[in-house]
Amino acid sequence: MKKRSRYTGIPRSNDADGDMQDGGSSSPATSSQSAYQSTSSMQATRLLPPTSKVVAALRHGDLEGHVRNFGRHLRRPGAEDQTTLDQLLDGLDDLSSVDKYIYCRIVQRLAETLLEHCLGYLCTDAGNPDVCLDLKMQSVLRILWMSCLYPPALQRIAQAGVDLIPMMNRLILSCLRTSENLRENKANRRHEQQRERKISRESVSSASEELVLSSYSMNSVVVSALAISYNCLYASWDRDVIVVCCQCGFIRTVVSLLSRTRNIIIGETCLRILDLMGQSGGNTSRTLLREYQVMKEASRLWHYMIRRDLITKSGFLVAGLIARLGENLRQADGTYTEWTCNPGTTSKRAPVYRTPHLKMIRWCSSPGCNRSEELKNGPKFRLCSRCRLSRYCSEDCQRFHWNRGHKVECFPLMSRDHSVTVQEERS
Repeated sequence: MKKRSRYTGIPRSNDADGDMQDGGSSSPATSSQSAYQSTSSMQATRLLPPTSKVVAALRHGDLEGHVRNFGRHLRRPGAEDQTTLDQLLDGLDDLSSVDKYIYCRIVQRLAETLLEHCLGYLCTDAGNPDVCLDLKMQSVLRILWMSCLYPPALQRIAQAGVDLIPMMNRLILSCLRTSENLRENKANRRHEQQRERKISRESVSSASEELVLSSYSMNSVVVSALAISYNCLYASWDRDVIVVCCQCGFIRTVVSLLSRTRNIIIGETCLRILDLMGQSGGNTSRTLLREYQVMKEASRLWHYMIRRDLITKSGFLVAGLIARLGENLRQADGTYTEWTCNPGTTSKRAPVYRTPHLKMIRWCSSPGCNRSEELKNGPKFRLCSRCRLSRYCSEDCQRFHWNRGHKVECFPLMSRDHSVTVQEERS
């Protein structure tokens, strides 16, 4: 594979079972919580415990044991392991609204131990044509999106932006192509069924269920990929990331997705990305936005929302994003003084988290230490000088964790020229 990235050597997995069909577009009334939850289309290969039992086990079990369990299932390519991991991630999503302290501890440890593996898997599998139906890819994206809640992990993802943005672009394009192919197959099969008129009610119900599941699966992949891309652009200090967005076709892909989607969560995230590109992308990105008629495509999403639900809460956010995007374009061509933006729409940008209701609580990474940086009245915790991910309240905790496994999982923070870099954590 033609990649200059150092994330290599991760085995590929193609564990999606059966052929899945397009389930059409989802309703704009879909809530953020339901859109961000797992929408796996793979059927379980064995009986799994209900989500409530998974949540109870995560709350009261051994934290390090849970982290090892996540990693063990993630690294195994089998369908049974990936289905189990999907169930664990569902339980972790539910845990965020039950016990935020345990949730933050698990997310922080997952970011410290699995971030490198997830980035490596993206490099080796993003070009797979069936990647949007790969359950492991869905789990990798969910873990990366969860990890954005932990600031050092977000910085690490942003540092990989030059390689990460093209991967996300290929991933979204793969989902769009798969959706079009499945839509064509769906139409052809409908014509055949109408011609033969020999289909039973049971087969119709089963086919409809497969269509809905595959649609949820692709929406989950697209939402995760867009959110990770936006967070990467938001946190990146590298101007080359903006250049890559213009050169690899990422802006064109986002505009195309904005014109096609009827999912409000996807539309909101597309507008966030385009708004950020319009403000900080320079003349090149603004020229591309005008060339792709981004305001025309954004207005289509707005009119669709008005037709479906006039008082939807998401409509106010979408209207503000469209107004701010137009403001950035007008500032570039000199018409801002004639047509100013509504002052009520000027809001501070923030990362898109998988759990928007939750604020990260950072913990000491040493096993058995229950000190938190937000809850402790003392000096700030120190990051590991090598990986810049693990944090410790004291030298004793750092030394203890180094001898208990961090020596194996710690990896140096590398720049693009493979030289070790040290960067202060952004608040």
